[in-house]
Amino acid sequence: MPRWRDSLATSAGTVHPGHVTSFSLRAADLEPPVPLRLHPAADQADRAARDFLYRHAIVDPELGDDYLAETDFGAMVGCMYPDARPEMLPLLAQWMALWSVADDQLEALAPQLSTPELDALCARLTGLLTPPGTTEDSVLGTAVGHAWQALAARTSPEWQARFRRAWHEYVDGCRWEAVQARAGRTPTVAEYLDQRPRYLGAHIAIVLTEAALDIELPEPVVDDPLLRSALDSGIELIAISNDLLSAEVELGQGSTLNLVPILAAQESCSLGEATELLVARYRRRLADYRDAVSAVEAAVRVFPVWDAAVRAVAAAPGVWTSGQLAWSAGNARYSERRADFNRGVPDHLRALLDL
Repeated sequence: MPRWRDSLATSAGTVHPGHVTSFSLRAADLEPPVPLRLHPAADQADRAARDFLYRHAIVDPELGDDYLAETDFGAMVGCMYPDARPEMLPLLAQWMALWSVADDQLEALAPQLSTPELDALCARLTGLLTPPGTTEDSVLGTAVGHAWQALAARTSPEWQARFRRAWHEYVDGCRWEAVQARAGRTPTVAEYLDQRPRYLGAHIAIVLTEAALDIELPEPVVDDPLLRSALDSGIELIAISNDLLSAEVELGQGSTLNLVPILAAQESCSLGEATELLVARYRRRLADYRDAVSAVEAAVRVFPVWDAAVRAVAAAPGVWTSGQLAWSAGNARYSERRADFNRGVPDHLRALLDL
């Protein structure tokens, strides 16, 4: 078991000393929006995630098992979905582990592609959420199809439609990221924060909360302004903390599509000063988020039949942020070991273009 895992039950601020960076230290100082909790089935979920990647030939276990064991996707979903039904946690871990491999490959490959190639790849990706009973002719497509169909079998058509919309938003966001990276362009903070939740996959993470808890938002409140305010401010907490945690790795890889260098460029300040500005912004948005959640809780008292689902979804970004701070700070995924691991993974994304 990774040494950092020992801290999950008690603290969101302890980091593995082998992977500490200046940015992750600052992220570890961020106040978690809610108390951290770890699902008791996290170990079983982690084993299920790794077995899924090996069974579908996404990763060679001889090359990747040590890294995956330390990364611990079971702990990821265990502290981001601490109240999930036990039978759902392995499915969530499988999805997150598979998604992480695909997302890393997409981030590396997409900026290298011509516009027609990028369009073709995005079209293939948006089509991977196949209907039950259909098959894909690629390694990645088959794995995504199996993970998706396992989730779809336990959810309603309305939920599945929301998940597909979130997935399509994610792919569109990744297209935007690739275009910026290919052009060597530094967006403004406002532009970046408009797009970052999409290719971060924050909306997917929130929709998965419903499946994890076996709840469903009533359609009339999906786009309710009060709920949207809570989600928007909470998702920004996810984005700020994620960018602080990943800044060291991304800058080392030559990427400046991260809030730390973007804010430094916009404010003509150092990376360290930009980091402090982000910490201050996190604190302000945390206050906004808590106010928005309180407004949601007051409003849903009028509609008690909606109470559990609306409360859970409004709380989801806070739970996710607290879990992210605990799981990510010092994790192998946010170190140079991620690049070493990815070099040993077959290029499943490029294979989609070759079919």
